[in-house]
Amino acid sequence: MPPKKKAIGKKAKKEEDSGNDEEAMLLKEQIKRAARYAAQTKKEDAAFNEFQQQREMLNYFWIVEKKKLEVR
Repeated sequence: MPPKKKAIGKKAKKEEDSGNDEEAMLLKEQIKRAARYAAQTKKEDAAFNEFQQQREMLNYFWIVEKKKLEVR
């Protein structure tokens, strides 16, 4: 006699549904994490741009003052 096949019952369906729910939750968490990383990257870019502007202003000031001293 061949072995009996397992019937797909309510328990098997619930296990499949719980697997999908877990995957959906993981996907949502990954989407939230990606959004948080994107926001953090945007803030860091803005901070870097501000730093570069201040650096250029300071460098320009230094050049101008150096020329003033040379003229005297």
